[in-house]
Amino acid sequence: MAEQYFKTGADFEYPLELFDEDTNAAVAITGDMQIQASVAITRGGGRKRVSTCAVTPLAQVGFFKLVVPAAETSKWYDGKADIEVKIIINGKVVISDFIPFTIKKSINP
Repeated sequence: MAEQYFKTGADFEYPLELFDEDTNAAVAITGDMQIQASVAITRGGGRKRVSTCAVTPLAQVGFFKLVVPAAETSKWYDGKADIEVKIIINGKVVISDFIPFTIKKSINP
């Protein structure tokens, strides 16, 4: 998989699919599910959360996107980063994963 990059100063929109590999099908997002996501940047040996993502369900079953507005991403700095995603169903964490990417500071205002 190629390394993913994001340039600061743009809306961060990251689409994801909730997919069950056992049934080979998308999983509908229901009211008993809670999706939490945040972006963290690693710098100088430490990892710091810089944003909490809004979660927007999409029309297609199982799909949603994580969103951070441009006003917030413009404050992000260069570095290795990740999205930490947790899916909680009825109070139990059923998925907890990290999605790595790299942030590049935009040279445009």
